[in-house]
Amino acid sequence: MNMKINRIIPLYPVSAIRLLPLLALAVLSAGLLTGCLSRNYYVDPKPARVSFEDLPLVKSAKPVQLIFDVYNESGPFPEATRKLAPAVLNVVTFSGLFSSIARVGSDNMPRLQIVITEAPLPGPGEASSQPAPQGVSLNLPGTAGGVVYTLTGTYTPAGKPPVKKIYNHAIHVATPKGPRPEGAKRMRAMSAVDDIVGQMTLTFLRDLQKAGAL
Repeated sequence: MNMKINRIIPLYPVSAIRLLPLLALAVLSAGLLTGCLSRNYYVDPKPARVSFEDLPLVKSAKPVQLIFDVYNESGPFPEATRKLAPAVLNVVTFSGLFSSIARVGSDNMPRLQIVITEAPLPGPGEASSQPAPQGVSLNLPGTAGGVVYTLTGTYTPAGKPPVKKIYNHAIHVATPKGPRPEGAKRMRAMSAVDDIVGQMTLTFLRDLQKAGAL
């Protein structure tokens, strides 16, 4: 008997996630949780957008262990880990790729580890000691820097080698009187961070399916 399974597509409320206005690039990463709610933030238009509909339904989903951490230039960022964890959990849960997320793990269970690092994204004409991140827009017109996010995802099937993938995304801070960045979605700070976390996590899960790892 063929059965059609409807996937519930959720919103991702991470109400406390905020960005600090552009005071200095050096402090942007620390401002993730303490900024204002003005609509001066733009999600980078370069990374391709994905949705839950891009994840084919699986016939025999299995439980998984989920591990999540956030880091900034100073090292572990436990406050951001705590605030962003619900968004990552929502994506993994509602992807339909796993039967459950285990509270107690086992060596005989697949493991999904997601690590996000954040760092300042230099604005036009500003020097940086860091190499340009792949896959994101640089010197976006009408902006003055921002924050770049890197997701490192590792999926380890039970008894098999891990599969590791890396993704970059960014939030750009608009200049007060500059042109509107072409193709970029204008959002409140907390919504922009939420959007990026969901997009990178979905992309990772989609690519795991394409690689035949799930």
